[in-house]
Amino acid sequence: MSVVADALRPQWVHGLNDISRKPSGGLAAWTTAQGYAVSKQLQKKSCELYVADSNPLLQAYAYDCTRMAIAAFESLDGISRQPALPKSVAWLALRVYYSAFFAAHALLRMCGTSCTQLDAPEAVAVTSVASMFGMYNGTSLSCGLYKCTYDPPASILKCEAIGDSSHRGTWRIFREWLAEVALQVEQPCYPGMSKDNARVATLLRTICKHLCTSPATDGGWLSHLRNMINYRHMYSAWYPYADRPGYYEGLHDLVSKWKDDPITLTIWPSSDRHLQQFLETSLAIVAILRVMVVDMASRCSKGYSFHKYGAIAVLNRLAV
Repeated sequence: MSVVADALRPQWVHGLNDISRKPSGGLAAWTTAQGYAVSKQLQKKSCELYVADSNPLLQAYAYDCTRMAIAAFESLDGISRQPALPKSVAWLALRVYYSAFFAAHALLRMCGTSCTQLDAPEAVAVTSVASMFGMYNGTSLSCGLYKCTYDPPASILKCEAIGDSSHRGTWRIFREWLAEVALQVEQPCYPGMSKDNARVATLLRTICKHLCTSPATDGGWLSHLRNMINYRHMYSAWYPYADRPGYYEGLHDLVSKWKDDPITLTIWPSSDRHLQQFLETSLAIVAILRVMVVDMASRCSKGYSFHKYGAIAVLNRLAV
């Protein structure tokens, strides 16, 4: 097992590894089911939900986690040079970006944090429960993207509006999570502390650094570069490939790196190789997800892990 999986295992949200059946609904569905109490006065853009029975919530986390992991792995399947347009790298970059975006969502959920869109049905459900428990103060919960963090010891799910777009908001939350985890794995009292923890912390900080490449200092650089390729057709990614740098010839060869041990991966730091930096950063995130999924799937004490019905099944089909 990768030292990355060993170092990040204590970050798992408690109990998620023991979810053993195929989950059937995510956090939004759990919210509308109203199996919780509102434990604090409701605010327009935040709420605290008391969770007496953790299993349905963990099932929801498992469902969202595995669908995101499946999307991350499936997005990388079949990427190859096209005979008619062998220099084309636009869809290579876009597919790798979305794989990393889905992987970031899955990693956050494995560790108890979800970036979830709460629309009208969910907002109405929370507001209704708040009223039922005397926590409605005349302000209904607003719709939008929320950071939902589960604290098992306190039995509380805390939801706070992110106040940003889906991609920019998710990358900011993910970057903050990486930075926090990097600090934790270096602590002398950290469970399972070993000489490899410093290497893992360095890897996480390296990813953080690249996520904050100018001008996206908030962690959204991958999204920024994706937009430059997708909407402005920058970086010579589309035909006729004007001013195409020589290093582009090897970009397709990088894709398989998501199958490697993430601790062995490097990210090119040069400012004149933006696409290489973009791909290597994205693939490192997916590689971390892969080893964490495999590790969690092997540590289910109640039968088959939920991962085996989804993400592991996809990895098996991909012969990874």
